[in-house]
Amino acid sequence: MAGTEQAYADAPDTHTEVQALITLGLSEARAGRRPDRSREWVLRQAAHADRAALDVEAGSLADGLYPGDQDASFLAQDVLCGAGEAALELLRLDREHGAAGAASHSPEWDGERGARAYVRIQYAVWRRRQLARLDAEVPRLTTEMTAVADLATVHAHAARRSAPYPPEDVLDLARRRVRAYQAGIDLGLPDLVTDLHHAQKELDELHYPHLRP
Repeated sequence: MAGTEQAYADAPDTHTEVQALITLGLSEARAGRRPDRSREWVLRQAAHADRAALDVEAGSLADGLYPGDQDASFLAQDVLCGAGEAALELLRLDREHGAAGAASHSPEWDGERGARAYVRIQYAVWRRRQLARLDAEVPRLTTEMTAVADLATVHAHAARRSAPYPPEDVLDLARRRVRAYQAGIDLGLPDLVTDLHHAQKELDELHYPHLRP
């Protein structure tokens, strides 16, 4: 299908985007909003589903998607249907709220294949805007990550001297670390997913001490 390489040329890798979707969904839920009515979440989810469907259509359904399952044809059809449904949901949302202006009302987007093409165009526009933030955001984010790392080192040294930080300061530091990694993942920066999982585990253990090994 035309335009796929251009649409996803600058897209984050699959693991990073999945984590970004989880973080975005939780953020929307905490704010009292439904993620499935958030335009960004619906768009990114549709693009993620479309990329998986493109792999199926290219004959490269990864074993990692459904490990150990032998019914590849059924699973492939499930991926394709999911991509079509997600694309139609974005189209309905944009037509209802006018997020893309009059462009969303063109009849060329009707049907699942047309809606998937629409997703690619809208994702490419959104991703370009997101990348435009990188010049400003990455230096700030790097500074925050460095500051958090430095504070963590100071805290570790203080703990070894039997003079640990107050618990509320330790908790604040853990929250800052999680937020910094989440922000980097949202921007599509690679290699942060594992770091986020470790940081989230540390934060959970501070909130719930019985989780500590």
